[in-house]
Amino acid sequence: MLTIVGLPNDRLSVTNGMVYVNDVPLEQFSRDFLERVAAAPERIPPQVPPGHYFVMGEQRLNNHISEYWGQHAAGSLETAR
Repeated sequence: MLTIVGLPNDRLSVTNGMVYVNDVPLEQFSRDFLERVAAAPERIPPQVPPGHYFVMGEQRLNNHISEYWGQHAAGSLETAR
């Protein structure tokens, strides 16, 4: 399941392997996942563009790991569920 972590115009940053939204660290995801996200800063815009959301999703079922992070246009989230 995807979680909206950044709204339009929110500031995103990566420092010391942690992901921040408006200078507040994200803590609802596993440390391993956050470190993988932080290792790909090119996929994290410094600011969420107008009309978009920044979403993240981490799911672990029976040792199969599915994860995603990136920005989506506001109208595209219904199809992303």
